[in-house]
Amino acid sequence: MMNMRAAGLAIMVLGYGVAGGAEAFAARPVLSLDGVWNFATDPAGRGEAEKWFLPGAKLPAMPLPGYAPTADVIVRALPSMSMVQDEAILFAVGVGKGSLVVSGLNHAKADGRPENAWLLARIIDYAAARPHPKAVWSVSFLSLSFAAPAGCLPGFRCLSPKGDGAAGPERTSWYSYRADAAQVFICRQNKKGNAVAWETVPYIPKAQPEERVTFVFAGGLGFSSEPKTEGFVLDVNGKEALRFDMPVAERWTSDDKRVELRFEKRRTQSVDIFGLFYVTVARDLLAPGKPCQLAVRSLGTGSRRWFGLNPYTDVRPISDAVK
Repeated sequence: MMNMRAAGLAIMVLGYGVAGGAEAFAARPVLSLDGVWNFATDPAGRGEAEKWFLPGAKLPAMPLPGYAPTADVIVRALPSMSMVQDEAILFAVGVGKGSLVVSGLNHAKADGRPENAWLLARIIDYAAARPHPKAVWSVSFLSLSFAAPAGCLPGFRCLSPKGDGAAGPERTSWYSYRADAAQVFICRQNKKGNAVAWETVPYIPKAQPEERVTFVFAGGLGFSSEPKTEGFVLDVNGKEALRFDMPVAERWTSDDKRVELRFEKRRTQSVDIFGLFYVTVARDLLAPGKPCQLAVRSLGTGSRRWFGLNPYTDVRPISDAVK
């Protein structure tokens, strides 16, 4: 046990020693990027046509704190002598009524190693002492700012009721783009007709209704190593809109161009991928005040490829996440 502690102390001492060298070695001006930024991701490719790049474009605002100058640094490191860049790899910061202790080390890769277990225990001990960092970040830092671009509507509210005699979707626990053991509803290609059906939040038209509406929901596609079949069908309000499968295309579009599906990969686990799906539909396919009914059906047989839906109801636009 003494060896493990010595190793852990060596890590911390080395971190401080290297940082000191970095500060003496790199006397260069630093431009802080902290502050409020206006930005949005562009899954539908509308930004250029709508001139989002011009001053005055109405994009959501997001405060972006930079941890290096505004955090209580516990361990510093110098990742590269050629870059001479001072980085905090373990720091604390106050958020709201509490505080965070943040580690930038790859603890998952070092799982099972004694020095990793020792360091994690010391971090937990430090957090249990309820430190009060001098540096404070906005509570908006904890919001789901990564979840969806501005303008998207939450694409999952609840599962759709099953029809008479219809079997419900397979339900299991598996990875998601943000968790290691998340609830997921599965549609597999081992039988034609397997399906997952759900509804979005109600569509409420704006004062100046948009021509197209985008819904976002979390999910994944898996078992790419399994035999290819005819794939999956996406139904919109009970009608087939488009077909899709693995490997992931840049986007799938219906024949009449009125429905589009895009997948934004956030995580990969072997033959499975996880992220966010964006379904963009023409406004006249939606009924004002009512949810959009979405479903994914299997066209194939004899393959274990799957589509998965994570029932997250908190995937929402950036502009809502920071309120």
